[in-house]
Amino acid sequence: FQALFASGVTVVATSNQPPDDLYADGFNRDRFLPAIAAIKTHMDVVAVTGPIDHRQHPGAPRQRYWVADRAALQAEFEALTGGLPVSTAPLQLNSRWLPVVNASAAAAWLRFADLCEQPFAAADFIELCDRFPAILLEGVPELSAPQQEAKIARGTEDAAELVVAGGRELPQLSIHDDSVRRFIALVDECYDRQVPLAIEAAVPMDELYREGYLAFAFQRTLSRLREMQLQRFGRQTALPELSE
Repeated sequence: FQALFASGVTVVATSNQPPDDLYADGFNRDRFLPAIAAIKTHMDVVAVTGPIDHRQHPGAPRQRYWVADRAALQAEFEALTGGLPVSTAPLQLNSRWLPVVNASAAAAWLRFADLCEQPFAAADFIELCDRFPAILLEGVPELSAPQQEAKIARGTEDAAELVVAGGRELPQLSIHDDSVRRFIALVDECYDRQVPLAIEAAVPMDELYREGYLAFAFQRTLSRLREMQLQRFGRQTALPELSE
């Protein structure tokens, strides 16, 4: 930022946080403070927040979220598949194999435990979205959980003594937060690629993640899931061939 402003470059950016809250609680945040100072000195900060979630513009409803109703997910899959050949063979995503409940050229029906509790990442979710026009996910649990006690992370050279250069406090994560991060990434990739995500969960949408370290990030996920409950969400594409 300092080099850009010194060169007279005009920078336009958006953020979900005001400048003073950028990289809050980050490791070695003091190194980032000059960037915040440069932003505040050279840029006009305009708040565009408001009471309206613009993803929720009026539209015809299209339910894609059910609570403890696997039969509804089955009906959704059958409606999407429409008589196309169905396979239960695992899918290869990059270097890993993903078990499936069912898959056709129109949709992939997956389990939360197989997709979000295993070491998949955004690149795998991108490939999944590129291969299927719709994704169904069953068995999403309530993702809130008690936060574990924060620990201090130190390099081995620091031994047992906390030193400024080598020690930092880790966030108070819960036992579910790794899978929550993957779920957030999955929703993000589905949303960006206009791939409808149908979900069968243990609790209503607003109760999926009520509190915890990722609560702020999860608000965007909820907003995107709500927009997926509208008929207009989704892309119109020719159905690909399902490889065996």
